[in-house]
Amino acid sequence: MNLLPVCIAAQRRDDKPVSSSEHERFQRAAERIARACRTPILEGLSSARVSIKPDRTVVTEVDLAVQRQVFDSLASEFPDHALVGEEDESAARLSPRLPGYAWVVDPIDGTRNYAVGFPCFATSIALLEDGVPVVGVVAEHVSGQLFSARLGAGVTLDGRPVRVSEGEGFRKKLIGIPTSMDAVTQRVVAGWFRRDDLILRNTGSAAYHLALVASGALNAAYGYQCKIWDIAAGALLVFEAAGRMTALDGAALFPWHPGDAPDRNLPSLAAAPHLHETLIQDFRD
Repeated sequence: MNLLPVCIAAQRRDDKPVSSSEHERFQRAAERIARACRTPILEGLSSARVSIKPDRTVVTEVDLAVQRQVFDSLASEFPDHALVGEEDESAARLSPRLPGYAWVVDPIDGTRNYAVGFPCFATSIALLEDGVPVVGVVAEHVSGQLFSARLGAGVTLDGRPVRVSEGEGFRKKLIGIPTSMDAVTQRVVAGWFRRDDLILRNTGSAAYHLALVASGALNAAYGYQCKIWDIAAGALLVFEAAGRMTALDGAALFPWHPGDAPDRNLPSLAAAPHLHETLIQDFRD
């Protein structure tokens, strides 16, 4: 039986206003849990058993173990919150629209890199409130970088405030591109390759691309075959860093709900505002 790579666990929430201190508590928990993933992930680097999922993507035993670790930690601290993850054998699916809080987790974004020892992979943890990101944490485990944001409080890299960059002072902009070679990507990326004002990069991790946009290291990031767990945390990082992130037609990506099909692709473009306005035109031609 083909199982969707999704786990959604039950949750309940009373309709009470949430204080900023409550969001901060959620953020600190996400940071702590993301950091705790680093040791088991690095210990299994290049040696973890690999298998192929029904959608033909790679998964390792460490992906599964780390997601269980994250879910156990979140369920212990926040038993009334929903849990949505990329990796799960049971693929349990409950209510199509879960109100309140839902944690969205990608234990290892960049599993293909991880499986062969390519040194770039990240854990992404986001908290959605009524479908909108309110906490986002991306931990890149090789560098040890921790990107963190909560709604209305900005974004930090290792505790230092950061923001998006239009690439001022540089003639060429750095753009993160996806691995996927669908027709849209082939057309748009081929055009970007021919431009002398753009430099294209692919780290193999969509979540890390978005974090790099938020910190100004990349000026934009385009993703095509991305799921909600790839982008939920990174989207908040970009928003809180004064950037823009939309669907390729310019529409809003959020609110998101599990009933919207948790495994569907969410093509998107994230960038500093003026660059976003320019690059989004390439998807409309």
